[in-house]
Amino acid sequence: MKRARDIGVVVGGLVLAFVGGAIVRHVQRGSEARVLLERLALPEGVTNVSSIDVVAADGPMPEIASRSFDAPGDESALRRFFLERCRALGLSEPSAEHARIEPDVLCKRARPGRGESVSLFAECARDACGVSLQVHY
Repeated sequence: MKRARDIGVVVGGLVLAFVGGAIVRHVQRGSEARVLLERLALPEGVTNVSSIDVVAADGPMPEIASRSFDAPGDESALRRFFLERCRALGLSEPSAEHARIEPDVLCKRARPGRGESVSLFAECARDACGVSLQVHY
């Protein structure tokens, strides 16, 4: 009986170590979309900036970090600003075909086993826009 209990403790410890290791890896990976979103920075003059919200990856769905804010100007100025930031971070514009299918995707980068993309959603009126910026990692 003692031996069965000891085996149960060892197996339970291995399961806990495996699950704990998976959780630690997820927490370490979980910050990458947030870090990329922070590195994109924000244009001058933005207001009502939300905190960064992160939705963890789930199966085939990527991790998504998002932030919203109000910005002066128009959508084309915002797209130019973020495209410049994307290029500085090593991301490139999507192909014409991809842009036709997903017009909100500003830039992306493919890496072995994963990809990253930045999407801009803007609703503009006159000289100001309500913006949501998302990073899929």
